[in-house]
Amino acid sequence: MKPSNNAITKQSNNTIMKKAFLLLVLFAVGISAFAQTNDQYEAAMKKNVPIFDTSENLFVLETLSNNFDRIASVTKDQWLPYYYASLARVRTAFMQQDKSKIDPIVDQAEALEKKAAALNPDQAEILCLKSLIASARIAVDPQTRGMQYGPEAGQLLQQAQSIAPNNPRVTLLLGQNAFYTPAQWGGGKDKAKPLLEKAIQQFSTFKSATDISPNWGKGLAEYLLAQCNK
Repeated sequence: MKPSNNAITKQSNNTIMKKAFLLLVLFAVGISAFAQTNDQYEAAMKKNVPIFDTSENLFVLETLSNNFDRIASVTKDQWLPYYYASLARVRTAFMQQDKSKIDPIVDQAEALEKKAAALNPDQAEILCLKSLIASARIAVDPQTRGMQYGPEAGQLLQQAQSIAPNNPRVTLLLGQNAFYTPAQWGGGKDKAKPLLEKAIQQFSTFKSATDISPNWGKGLAEYLLAQCNK
């Protein structure tokens, strides 16, 4: 997956970076005081999830991944901190200019994904995350890794679709895969466009289970659809 370009303004980005840095400092200093109650867990998550949902900044995503990691280390029995920590790492992997850095980051993401899956198995959001991890492996060397990880990423999304056909992230990632797959290999903008249109429609009606449940992706779907219309 390539990061979306629905960029936020410099002022907003700077604000988000400051907030994320402050969150990291607070967690580093006060993690021992974080009690294992549901209210405190949700409060900690609610400080981070909105920033995650809107950020395309490498430093912010790295900071957020560390924050979610810290929450997970305290709660241990909640899948969402592991999920977001893994997803944030995957997103940073796609941003790396130095390809040699991708695999170590994805290894970390995969370890966190396995912890999330152990707490919430057979879940469409987990399958989407696993698909993104496979796609990130391709980014290291598309020519040699595409045949190995491309089908794996696609199969995971097909499994997710069978579980949750109305989940917009499933449809978005199917559209994204089509968008970045050459037309001669069965992809291209014409294949991606109806999937992305469907994803945007699904986002308009999708209701996440809680305030901290996965709800990301609409901006990426809109960006990719705009590219299809060019």
